[in-house]
Amino acid sequence: MKIAQIAPLMESVPPRLYGGSERIASYLTDELVRMGHDVTLFASGDSVSSAHLVPCVPMALRLDDNVRDPIPYYMLMLDRVRELLSAVSNDRSPDRDHPSRPARSSRSQAALCRL
Repeated sequence: MKIAQIAPLMESVPPRLYGGSERIASYLTDELVRMGHDVTLFASGDSVSSAHLVPCVPMALRLDDNVRDPIPYYMLMLDRVRELLSAVSNDRSPDRDHPSRPARSSRSQAALCRL
């Protein structure tokens, strides 16, 4: 199954310091890869994963003194997710955007990314 995991950009995956969401994203992503799934992880560039990493920022936002507002970085990340979904929409990939959520149609994925 093709799966896209979207992690918060505030910490790397896995986090070097505190980062509960990022730690869970790391565990889930690496276990899904171990189970044989084709996983793409959208995260900060300093992340380390057995999945295919799509770096959305060079390093965790919390560690970057130049970042005043994280929202623009998240919008850019969502645009990268939208681009990937558009590129693979003909084969209905990724099948899920998170392992705990049901699969969505390409049309609803595109609409979600436009929000």
